[in-house]
Amino acid sequence: MFGGRDFPRIHDRASLLSFIRGELNGDGCLPDPACALPDEKPLAPGEFGWMAGAFDGVISHHMGGAGDERDTARRLARMIVDASARPRRRQLTALYNELATEDVLSFIDPAIEALAEVRPPADAVAELGMWLASESPDRSPVKVGIALLGITGAPDGTVLHQLGAHEEFTLYAVVAFTNSRENPEPDLVELARRVRGWGRIHCVERLRDTADPEIARWIFTEGFRNSVMNEYLAFIAAEAGDLASVLADESPNPEVLTAATEIIDALIMGGPAEDIDDYAEAPIALSRWLRHMDDRAETLGEFLTIHATVELCERDDWEDRIQRGPWTEADRDEIKAIAARLLDQPRWAELARVGLESDDPQTFWQAERTARVLGVDPFDQLLARIDADPLDGPWFQAWQGVDRTRAEVLVDRATSLLDLTAIASGPSTAIGMGPEFKPHTALNWTLQGLREHPGLGADIISAALRSPSIQNRNGALNLLEATPSEAWPREHQQQLAVLAASDPDDKVRQRAVDLLASRGGST
Repeated sequence: MFGGRDFPRIHDRASLLSFIRGELNGDGCLPDPACALPDEKPLAPGEFGWMAGAFDGVISHHMGGAGDERDTARRLARMIVDASARPRRRQLTALYNELATEDVLSFIDPAIEALAEVRPPADAVAELGMWLASESPDRSPVKVGIALLGITGAPDGTVLHQLGAHEEFTLYAVVAFTNSRENPEPDLVELARRVRGWGRIHCVERLRDTADPEIARWIFTEGFRNSVMNEYLAFIAAEAGDLASVLADESPNPEVLTAATEIIDALIMGGPAEDIDDYAEAPIALSRWLRHMDDRAETLGEFLTIHATVELCERDDWEDRIQRGPWTEADRDEIKAIAARLLDQPRWAELARVGLESDDPQTFWQAERTARVLGVDPFDQLLARIDADPLDGPWFQAWQGVDRTRAEVLVDRATSLLDLTAIASGPSTAIGMGPEFKPHTALNWTLQGLREHPGLGADIISAALRSPSIQNRNGALNLLEATPSEAWPREHQQQLAVLAASDPDDKVRQRAVDLLASRGGST
């Protein structure tokens, strides 16, 4: 019963809300906020799948919405009005089936606008929204239900918080709270603490103008961290937490200094959001941070951020940066000099050597990057990790800048450690991603590394040409294109002819046809 009216049950599957409730821990969080939902469609072998919330996150941030679907929106608005006025099986089933097959982002905003023009009774729409949100076993109707709760007031936020604890629904809960609360910030912070991926990004972006000092401090010390890219939220954290002023403290506490380091690192890295060039107090913040590092820097992460600062000062766009302000040439020279002096301390090389022996993956990767900056050779440690775990080993890093002798070593490792016979099981239309394609992914790094070492890896190329992974076959074709045809082994010529005649992927087949034609062959 919803709002005093009975809604008939129109499906036998359990609702997504009941699934999420069953997974919530004592803090109201999911152990994995991006865990698979029961309505997840199985992927074909090698098919690419979106992490929970990622599709909506990418669309909303980088593609400007999913398109203009006004006709669909108006039709669905009429169906919502009809179902809310008469919540009988026929009306509810028709609406549900329509919502379950539609891409929500393509119509949700225009549908809400169309509803506003009709002005149906808010209580009736709220009841329908609660029914969709709490009883639906499919994600699209749940999202529409959340949206309807948002525009009708969402008096009880419990359901929104429970659904929003899953990354697939956080964006919709965020919008619902924003639309239904005079001050949505407490709800947004509560949601942000429950999620770690796109959901946290959506929450913190809507908290960027907060005047609450506790919320601002949380954003600065913790809230900017997310599992997508810290670069999305670093600028918001710098502004909300007043990065430059915080660093004016002669003795900031370790939590603050660690957060400042990560924020500065993300601002320098730049990318999908505002970065170091958008932060008006960047020169003074960097100068103050480096002076703290002068006597407190002790981790590989801090070394790498100091190095990133030097790289920033060595970029070739400084004339434009100085013209735009607030930077001056003196700022750049001072910051570069301090950073370079910090990097020149001998203890970093020993810290890198210790880190290269660490079992902690993050420590090892930081040590590997540090070693390369300092000229410490990490090849033996990379090779040892490949030997210990061929499928997830650091093939990409091991291939960086190797000479011919080391390339031969890596080819020998790939040939002996990867089951080339199993990899060469025959072509398919699979891209070659996912757990079942780990051997093929490992092989890809060797195929890329071989571009700088023509003539090596004939057996690897043969296996790749017969691989079910499109990425493997394309990698092998790249190598053949870069090699004179007279140097191709006969086996490669024959395999290329087979691809040209029968590869199941149109693009791979055409590449093989074109390559044969360019070398005077035929199919």
